Amino acid sequence: MSEQQAQTIITKFQKLQAENNSQTDEFAWISEHLTSSQLKEIVPKVSLIGLHILSALEAGEKNGITLAQELNVTRGGVSRAASKLEAFDLLEKKQRSDNKKNFYYALTPLGAQLAQVHDEMHAHLEQKLCQLLENNYTSAEQDVIIRFIEDAGQLKNRFATLDKK
Repeated sequence: MSEQQAQTIITKFQKLQAENNSQTDEFAWISEHLTSSQLKEIVPKVSLIGLHILSALEAGEKNGITLAQELNVTRGGVSRAASKLEAFDLLEKKQRSDNKKNFYYALTPLGAQLAQVHDEMHAHLEQKLCQLLENNYTSAEQDVIIRFIEDAGQLKNRFATLDKK
């Protein structure tokens, strides 16, 4: 591989990661597909973590520790996002009668609506990506893409320890 090819791949991969963090197109898609005017006003104020919390709660009540582990975020991040979601009446914080120490989060009807549209957006995006892969890449090329993404993920996970060797 030439130095120019390597730099092009790195630049495009970094751009993809940066765009993935902004999520503006995803929020616009969600807003367009909401039927509730109340939710359309709220959605720009909800964080990406907040949307993922709502989707995670579709399976039932969960505490902050469980949500943090499932979403691979800090407990503080869950707590901040959950407080905002609670203020918008998208989730409620509960305590169980047998455990007064831990709080559990549950969806409100409004939160369930937003979670459903968020899930639909992900399903739509997945479908489009699958079509792209099927229409533009051979099976062998898809294997290379998979290997590259796995290798890049492992490199990122080991990054802190690489310089110590």
